[in-house]
Amino acid sequence: MKFIVSRIVWCVFILLINQTQSVSYAGDIGKKYVIDQEESYIECRIKYSLIGMYKSNFKDFSGYMLFHPREIEKSKVVLNIETASLKSKYSRLDKVVLSKRLLEAEKYPQLTFESKSFKREEDYFLVAGLINIHGIERELEFPFALKKFRYKNKEGEFLVARGRWKIHRKDFEILWSEVWDKGGIVVGNTVTIDWLMKAKLL
Repeated sequence: MKFIVSRIVWCVFILLINQTQSVSYAGDIGKKYVIDQEESYIECRIKYSLIGMYKSNFKDFSGYMLFHPREIEKSKVVLNIETASLKSKYSRLDKVVLSKRLLEAEKYPQLTFESKSFKREEDYFLVAGLINIHGIERELEFPFALKKFRYKNKEGEFLVARGRWKIHRKDFEILWSEVWDKGGIVVGNTVTIDWLMKAKLL
């Protein structure tokens, strides 16, 4: 089963004026950039008729990007999200979402993504891999744009990426109710995940 992913979900951009440095890829080799959790975010939202929209954030996650500009097929992305770290302003609803009724956080403590391939297209890169949610693994493929810039400051060298995923929860057997889930009336079928990742060079 396939689920919807927005056309461009990774957009690497560098904005630090006067500290920005153009990079020549001619002499570059593979480098590992580790996600800085304090400077990154993962936001989720889904339609919920009782409050309009349930918005939440994952607070605990980690991962890295291994980037090979000259041999892009060797590049890799790994992301691990702690399921129980999901938080919103509705604490009681959070408990329901994390319970056996939906995400089953105790049984499935992590949501993960690991890329299996990188491809260079005309004006973007295409990544394919496996995403695991609720103990179910599905293929995920998405494009991302990459500017040939990185910036350096006193803390080191970074890549900054952001994007959006749209995922059908039923593809991962996340069901609100056998009765009410027939048409997604109470709870929407699509979860939108917006994220920004700042990753530091090791």
